[in-house]
Amino acid sequence: MVKFRDHEKLQLLTGERQSGGERSLTTILYLMSLTEEARAPFSLVDEINQGMDQRAERAVHNSLVEVTCRPESGQYFLITPKLLPDLNYHERMKILCVNNGEWLPEEKGLGNMMGLIDNVLRARQANRANSAS
Repeated sequence: MVKFRDHEKLQLLTGERQSGGERSLTTILYLMSLTEEARAPFSLVDEINQGMDQRAERAVHNSLVEVTCRPESGQYFLITPKLLPDLNYHERMKILCVNNGEWLPEEKGLGNMMGLIDNVLRARQANRANSAS
């Protein structure tokens, strides 16, 4: 039984009554509650954030980080074709970006993810060095 608005009564979760984003939100919150209660070596969720509005997606991401980055939590895999900018990340998280598809540039050197990451890390180190002096 779920409700998403203050003025509604609890309703049965069905494919006809709630939107795709509401069903996704309910599903991931249920899975997170299981994560806290059931010990499993890993969990995998595929495209759970599809159909969610940005507010719900950001709230779910923050809750996922809080629940899954505890020392006693098992591994958690979230597969998604998109993420919002400026999300919170935990030091125990590892982000793997897979670039695949027809849209990849043919020009050598463009789209090199490791090169982009290296550039960001160098810029951060330079900023730290400049602020320390």
